[in-house]
Amino acid sequence: LLLAITFSVYGVWNAFHPIVKEVEVTIKNLPGQWQGKNIVQLSDLHLGYIHGIDFLEGVINQVNALNPDLILITGDLFDGMDGVLNSFIPSLKKLQAKDGIFFVIGNHEVYLGLEGSLSVLKQTDIKVLRNELVNVDGLQIVGLDDLALEGNPKLIKEMAGFDKNKPSILMYHTPVNIDIIKDGGISLQLSGHTHSGQLFPLGFITHLAHKGYDYGLFKD
Repeated sequence: LLLAITFSVYGVWNAFHPIVKEVEVTIKNLPGQWQGKNIVQLSDLHLGYIHGIDFLEGVINQVNALNPDLILITGDLFDGMDGVLNSFIPSLKKLQAKDGIFFVIGNHEVYLGLEGSLSVLKQTDIKVLRNELVNVDGLQIVGLDDLALEGNPKLIKEMAGFDKNKPSILMYHTPVNIDIIKDGGISLQLSGHTHSGQLFPLGFITHLAHKGYDYGLFKD
C-alpha cells in the first residue's frame, strides 16, 4: 500500500513538473544557417481539465527561456476529455520561436474533435502541418497526421517538393513505421505518444509495443 501511494504521489508530481532535456543531434548535409540552432520539441501536454492555464504558462516560460529557433509540437497538445479550449489561446500566443512554430495532430485531438482543436490553433501563430511539408532555410519540416487519421509515411515521397537527399525532420505523433521512414530519406523523426509508460512498470509495455522506440534518441 505504501509503495502504491508513493508511486501515485510521484506520478502526479511528475505530470505537473516537466523538465527540459537537452539532446544534441547531428543531421547530414545540414545547411550552415542551421548549425548550432536550438529546436524545442513539445509533445503530449494534454491541456484541458487537469493541465490548465497555470500549467501551460509554466511550460511556455520554460520554452521561451531556451530562446528557440524552432518549436515543433508533436500532437496531443489538447486532451480528449475537454472541449472548451479557447481559454488557452492567449497563453499559446506567447510562444516564441524565430523560425516558426509547427504542430501535427495526435490521437487526442481526434478524440476531442478536430474542428475544435484546429479552430483554436488558427487563432495563434502555430502552423498545422497535415500530410505536408514546409522548407525553412533549407531544412524540410514534414508533418504527418496521426494514425487515427490514417497518416501514413508512404505519403512523404508524394509530397510536393520533398527531396530525400536533403535534410529533413518528420513530425509524427506515434513512433511507428520506423524502417519505412528511414528508407524514405527522413533525417530525424520526432514523436511522442508513449509517455514512456507513464509509471513503472508500464514502460516495459510501451517498450515492447513500439519495438524499443518508446523513449530517447536513437541513431543508425
